[in-house]
Amino acid sequence: MAVRIRLVTLGASFDSRIISSAAYANAIQSAQFSATGPWGAVVGTASESSSVFATSFSGEGWWNGAAWVDLEIQDNRGPSSTSFTVPFVAEHRESNMWGYSSGDKSAKTAWKQVSAQLIRGMDAVLRAVRDQE
Repeated sequence: MAVRIRLVTLGASFDSRIISSAAYANAIQSAQFSATGPWGAVVGTASESSSVFATSFSGEGWWNGAAWVDLEIQDNRGPSSTSFTVPFVAEHRESNMWGYSSGDKSAKTAWKQVSAQLIRGMDAVLRAVRDQE
């Protein structure tokens, strides 16, 4: 019997999304005035129309943690060799927070999930081998 454990992926990558929007509008400004002086009463109005371009955006960032371990089992006890591979994979996403090491946290959480699966898989293989003898 041979058991190989191959670490395929362990880490985190950063991803972001930016959402932007644009709008056009007409801005109308108006003013009225009146004055009285020695020449008499004066009344007037003024107005202006102009186009306004407005834009806005919002951003979001996150870390994608991933862990992937292959468990390869070879059984050479019989007349022919048997080999198979069992993959253990987990992913975890964390929002990007300044100063909180979000990348490390996402990778560690993914590893915790995979390592528990790996231990269970190893235990199942070893019990199966024990029960066959």
